[in-house]
Amino acid sequence: MVRATADSAVLRFEHDSGAWPWRYRAEQTLDLHDSGYRHSISLTNCADTPMPAGIGLHPWLPRTADTRYLGLHCGEWQMGDDQLPALLDMRDAPRDWWQGATVASRSVDTCHVGRDGPLTIVWPARGLRLVMRPSPSLGMTHVYVPMGAAFFCVEPVSHSPDAINRRGDNGLVWLAPGATLAGSIDFTVTRA
Repeated sequence: MVRATADSAVLRFEHDSGAWPWRYRAEQTLDLHDSGYRHSISLTNCADTPMPAGIGLHPWLPRTADTRYLGLHCGEWQMGDDQLPALLDMRDAPRDWWQGATVASRSVDTCHVGRDGPLTIVWPARGLRLVMRPSPSLGMTHVYVPMGAAFFCVEPVSHSPDAINRRGDNGLVWLAPGATLAGSIDFTVTRA
């Protein structure tokens, strides 16, 4: 803990070289507001050489029979048997890949690209709506909906799964020594 007040906190982790050969500093800042909070994250390369980097948040959310998720994206990665991205289904315009159906209607572990607008989760029986507004640096959305579980995940991230082993526009960046990769998500809860 670096700092804590009644409505904010800053957490820091510093990694020395080891199994991951680059030294780095990661920080999370949580700032509360009237209807939710902002969660900011940053990763700084403290090593002497460029470091591969990606950031993201992985919120687990409660899942009920009527929970709905809406996120407009141009593409959805189809996963191979190894659960790594195999084929990108890309469309010309952003779309709702659930087409209004409940979260429980699909069992997925995938990454969406080309996000347009916020990510919204609605729990109709509870009368609640969560809106997540990720910063542009968290341009992809990983969605994990396991079969029969009481939870699911909607994860704004900077990169696709297995990005370090894939070529092309996968979101992975090479941070120069002393450089920082940062992003944030505004979480707002309202009545549905």
